[in-house]
Amino acid sequence: MVFQPLSVYSWFIVFVLITFSLTARFVWEHPHWTLAEHYMVGIATSLLFFSAVLVHELAHSFVALAKGIPVCSVTLFVFASTFLGQDSGASSWLMGADRRD
Repeated sequence: MVFQPLSVYSWFIVFVLITFSLTARFVWEHPHWTLAEHYMVGIATSLLFFSAVLVHELAHSFVALAKGIPVCSVTLFVFASTFLGQDSGASSWLMGADRRD
């Protein structure tokens, strides 16, 4: 596995931006909370969001494996993701548009 620090840093930057955005919203919605409470809830909400994205993408991988499509890696982009298999062309598209037969 090749470690790509740029992708880790980009996700950290997105995490910080989402946290600050949520914190600003919580300040507006709940002015009676303390600043620490705003940041704690913003960080917790961001962690839940990123956990949901991770579980969602892992589910794509598990479905691919269940359908016999080998998965070599999963790449998370800011607004999308892709997985790399041995025949990643059509199989990647099929996993994104999974139909119930």
